[in-house]
Amino acid sequence: SVIVHISRRSAPPHRNDCYTNPSLVVAASGEGACLRLKNEETPMSVAGEARRLALGAPARPAEGSLSLGRIALIAAICAIPLVLYLPFLTEPFMRDEGFYAAVAQQLLDGGIPYRDAFDNKPPMIFVWYALSFLMFGETVWAPRLLVSLLLSATTLLIYFQGRLLFGRRAGLLAALAFALSIGLAVFETNANTEYFMLLPLVGSVYCFTLAERN
Repeated sequence: SVIVHISRRSAPPHRNDCYTNPSLVVAASGEGACLRLKNEETPMSVAGEARRLALGAPARPAEGSLSLGRIALIAAICAIPLVLYLPFLTEPFMRDEGFYAAVAQQLLDGGIPYRDAFDNKPPMIFVWYALSFLMFGETVWAPRLLVSLLLSATTLLIYFQGRLLFGRRAGLLAALAFALSIGLAVFETNANTEYFMLLPLVGSVYCFTLAERN
């Protein structure tokens, strides 16, 4: 048998209070469990939690926890941009990529962008290319490998942003939609400026949302 004792209050508790509220008192015996919420109106899930406790079942995980399966799913979604880039890593540079690579080589040789080598794009694109050459060597695939890793990190941030605003399922769907757009629906598999901009842009939106929530 399960007995739920309630002391009512005008304002209902948060839906997670039955797991985290210190005023929740649980007394269990061999035949059942008794739950009492002090000065709280009982949420609908308390009765179900009482039944689980009476049967000896573990309590539900906290809202912020992640199961191993969910972590594996998120990792698989985040790996999609990298997988979609792999067949095209060694394709010849597009016109813009060639400009960026040439300016980056000048930068690594001690040159100054816009003086020794000119292109009308912002300076960070040349820095990203130079960084990829330092990490992976001066190859065609170096900047594309770097940008695919950045896009995977962006996918993870999109999951966090979607979860923060609309819940886990929305976060997963948003991350999946973004990851699958790489090279298939919207973007091409190259190392153009837009791809390098996405990670700091999404990161800044996520930090803004966190600040607003806090």
